[in-house]
Amino acid sequence: HLDYEDYMLGFEITPNRGDALSAIGIARDLAALGGVILKRPAFSLRESKEKASDVVRVAIDDTVGCPRYAARVIRNVNVGQSPWWVRKRLLTAGMRPISNVVDITNLVMLECGHPLHAFDLDQFGSHDVVVRRARDREKFVTLDGTERELSSDVLMITNGKQGVAVGGVMGGLHSGINDKTSTILLEAAYFNPVVIRRGRKEIGLVTESSYRFERGTDPNNVPYAIDRAAFLFQELCGGTVLSGMVDCYPRKIEPRQVTVRPKRCALIMGIELPTSHMKRMLEGIEFGVTGDDPMEVTIPTFRPDTSTNGRPASSASA
Repeated sequence: HLDYEDYMLGFEITPNRGDALSAIGIARDLAALGGVILKRPAFSLRESKEKASDVVRVAIDDTVGCPRYAARVIRNVNVGQSPWWVRKRLLTAGMRPISNVVDITNLVMLECGHPLHAFDLDQFGSHDVVVRRARDREKFVTLDGTERELSSDVLMITNGKQGVAVGGVMGGLHSGINDKTSTILLEAAYFNPVVIRRGRKEIGLVTESSYRFERGTDPNNVPYAIDRAAFLFQELCGGTVLSGMVDCYPRKIEPRQVTVRPKRCALIMGIELPTSHMKRMLEGIEFGVTGDDPMEVTIPTFRPDTSTNGRPASSASA
């Protein structure tokens, strides 16, 4: 009756494979093994004429800690219980359903590996989003009701005056979603893994978001994640999605390039693979490949673990 006649698979993901902390990440590797094409959830947004950029503004003071921050605005949201298919997916992944708004952000995180956060815009304190480091001894009450004393190791999301969330870790108590929320400020950002790790350790919290951010998310997956969540708000919460996202991306992170010599690979591996097979394997996990000997390989930004000799792949060869 509850549609629980299903299989559950558990995976142990090594710390370098942050890209595999999602259904799409696992499916990508499985698709490559099976020689099939990865299919992502299809969706179509219906945006209103009102522009999100006329409602909110985004500024990043700490571009090292936060190279990219994007926001969308969704009006006329009805907060309530999620449909059973959403709650079931969360429960089988070990997460507790809370409300349709929170459940949607968690579902998209599980789907594509990118954490999101929904603020109540009416409780946000302003229509300005400013990302900065915390001031020494700055006090902040997190969503769990605990007042914490912070240092400059902690990244803060603020309304330009005071903190509303610990970046990449947990939201604040006073700007969270409640039964009366009608307008959502939706956040999707890329945070520096080292900064998130230091901040998380200082405040003594481990969350689903911090777990992913400190292992490395994809900075160029931000538009997909925020649009996917906005679509679900539209479909499941009756929300009106304002036109466009406000995307602040001052430190662009581009795919890296590496030169691969098939003969050198054969020497290192002790096995000789046809170049065509190497290409097929790399393209299966969505790496770009051109040429034969050498091959020029484009490393997507969802694989920050891929480097050679400990150097960034953009300056290395194999």
